Amino acid sequence: MAAAIAWLRPITRKLPAGREIAALRVYLRARERHLDYAAAPIQHMQKALTYMNLQWRHVISDGTGITGMRIIRAIVDGQRDPQVLAALRDTRCRASIETVRAALVGNYQPEHLFALKQALERYDFYNAASANATRKSSVRWPRSTPRKQSPRHQCRKRGIEPSSPTRSTLMGVRPCINWSERI
Repeated sequence: MAAAIAWLRPITRKLPAGREIAALRVYLRARERHLDYAAAPIQHMQKALTYMNLQWRHVISDGTGITGMRIIRAIVDGQRDPQVLAALRDTRCRASIETVRAALVGNYQPEHLFALKQALERYDFYNAASANATRKSSVRWPRSTPRKQSPRHQCRKRGIEPSSPTRSTLMGVRPCINWSERI
């Protein structure tokens, strides 16, 4: 058996489809690895903000979201005024400006700002590397057509109602076909 597999290996390497899939897998693995590596700088940014006694994690749910990254980038760029930092919040942020401002009052020590800046640079590097791998994989293997929805989902969009309201109530679904015609 092993001899047969060893005999087939050089043949499969020459096939273009196999080579394309292998290249795609390499790009996707690299992308996944960069996303995994980006987790540590996120934790380091959170730790640096905690050392600065900023309670923003209790106010902002996603530190790497729009509001969180705006605030972190402003802090790294030298902004220390809590009112100005709170004004950077996105409109979809649930916390009020006053709550965000109160959470951003802290002790901005240079050593923690240095750690925050380094963590942000590493986070940006891994995100750029991940985006680059995504671009390479999409150039190498473009999605030719959008996925088709299953007939069940298509029927729900069209609004075809079941023939028996009792059946749909009992089953908790909206079937796509007329059951009385089917029987």
